[in-house]
Amino acid sequence: RKPSLRSRDVTNATISGLYGGVQYSLTVLAYGMWSDSANTSIACITGLPPPTNLSLGGVTHGSAIVQWLQPVSAHVVGYGVWLTDRETLSIISTKFLPASEVTAAITGLTPATEYVVGVNCISLFVEGPQASVTIATETDPPLHLVVEGIQYTTLSLTWTPPVAKLIEYELEYSSTSQRRKRRSLSSVNLPRNSRSFLLEGLVPATQYIISLTAVSRFGRSKTVNSTGITGTDPPTDLNVRNVSATWMYVEWTPPVAAVVSYDFKVAEVGKQEIHSSLSSDLRSFNITKLFPMTKYIIRIAAVSMYGRSVEVVVVGSTAGVNFNNTDEDDVTTPLMTTKDGQEMKIRTTLFWFEQLTTTPKMKDSMTESLPFVLNLFDSISTTTVTDVKTRQDESTSPTALFANGNGRYQTTRWNLSPLQIIRQLKDEVVRSSQDETPLEDVIRIVSRICHLLQLDKTPPSSSEFPVILEAAIDLLSASSELIRDTQGP
Repeated sequence: RKPSLRSRDVTNATISGLYGGVQYSLTVLAYGMWSDSANTSIACITGLPPPTNLSLGGVTHGSAIVQWLQPVSAHVVGYGVWLTDRETLSIISTKFLPASEVTAAITGLTPATEYVVGVNCISLFVEGPQASVTIATETDPPLHLVVEGIQYTTLSLTWTPPVAKLIEYELEYSSTSQRRKRRSLSSVNLPRNSRSFLLEGLVPATQYIISLTAVSRFGRSKTVNSTGITGTDPPTDLNVRNVSATWMYVEWTPPVAAVVSYDFKVAEVGKQEIHSSLSSDLRSFNITKLFPMTKYIIRIAAVSMYGRSVEVVVVGSTAGVNFNNTDEDDVTTPLMTTKDGQEMKIRTTLFWFEQLTTTPKMKDSMTESLPFVLNLFDSISTTTVTDVKTRQDESTSPTALFANGNGRYQTTRWNLSPLQIIRQLKDEVVRSSQDETPLEDVIRIVSRICHLLQLDKTPPSSSEFPVILEAAIDLLSASSELIRDTQGP
């Protein structure tokens, strides 16, 4: 540079316009009237200013970006970037960048932690002071929010906690119920060391949207979401309210869940199920076309738009056929005897035969034991013991007598053989099944079967008895079908 002159009284000089970070040589000499002094030289290095416009960008829970501008009139060959933990004042990392780079990406940071980032300029001769900025990393979110342990009114939540030092968690859950048009929102604050939570008091068969947020002293994390659906609760209090020989009336209490339909199953024990889908507004159902004195297993499950409940089971039995208000024991367990006293036990849909004896027990006043031939149901007419011989003398047709516990005897007459009468009634039952016979006529037809009580001094032989027995069973089976048909669907 060109020399500058100073008066003889000035002993200092300020030189401006120099570049920072550059070594300069300064020379001073004195001018005399006749000659000049020798040169006095000194070397000096100008200082470096710090980077300008230091700022942060792209701060996450594990990284940050620092950017700056090179200072003006500085001879910079590089930059130093320093990372310090603000709480402990310990230097975490140091990196050097060339002069062409004015941006630094800092990684490996701890979430929800405060750091100080310092940047200085470096020349060939000197390093300049640091420009610094403070950064606070974001709070990292919980991981793997899982809904498990699904029940009717509860959902169990688990998650992996974040790395950040937390203050608490914020949990929110909402549902859009079919019974409400607006969404309901609930929230709860959880302790910072929580790893799981049980949502309680929920509505069965309902979808819930669950949101979890971690909170630290530096802010809130991103929210993680999950979806859970509560189970469909089953109907309760399933019971058989009333029964008859061919139908069974069941009732139940509906579940809390919004039911679309009911799965209804009926099965005779050991046999194939009959499946039905019932309307969701039903609270009871009448099962028809059943067999008398039969045990049935009844199952019901609720069906919602989100699934099917477990089945509720009840077992019920239909009643026996009861004609003319006879006792149930007389209807459901009739006796048959044979002359040779053989024992037989036959189980059918309507009745059984058990412990057959040669002759029924009579009153002591009887002078003669009358063999008991056929006893299916009660007779409609009675007579006393003293009337037995008189009534037998009045007709040449076979007469049947049966002693009851009161010393009176039931009697009916026919001009046909027992087998002919049974077959005649069978034909009448078959015709009624094929035609739309009124219920009153059906009752009269079936009631006539009750008159097949026969006592005679000349009972059927052993060879005739199985034929009569088979025909009687066939008749009772046909009459059972006829009664079932009158019940309707």
